[in-house]
Amino acid sequence: MAFSYSIQINDKLEDHEVPGLRESVGWARRDEDYPALIDHCLLWGSARDESGRLVAFGYITGPGFAFEHGYMEDVIVHPDEQGKGLGKSLVRSLLWAAEGKGLSIVTVNYSKRHESFYKEAGFTPCGGAVWRAEEAEKE
Repeated sequence: MAFSYSIQINDKLEDHEVPGLRESVGWARRDEDYPALIDHCLLWGSARDESGRLVAFGYITGPGFAFEHGYMEDVIVHPDEQGKGLGKSLVRSLLWAAEGKGLSIVTVNYSKRHESFYKEAGFTPCGGAVWRAEEAEKE
């Protein structure tokens, strides 16, 4: 029988867990960001496997619930758990939690190869752009 994941919203995270998950997908660990980043999130979602290992994480940040707008970032699913619907479940859970807190708009940036994933999770593609400081581009 397949393991059924439970998405937790604003669950307790250890400082090393998200950096380890980031590393598992080939991203920079950014240890210096945790736990400070969590303190600036409106909502974060997580899932753990049977052993308690963090296997999925994502968050919504923004100016606050009074402003009705949030921004979703860093949706990460451990490679061992990808392709099982966990990512969509995480994104949808974050969107439902955001709506329950009064956010009526959540935006996300993604690469073109992830467009169908975000459409299936409830997002409507639209135009946008990103600016990166030269220093950030070198990382």
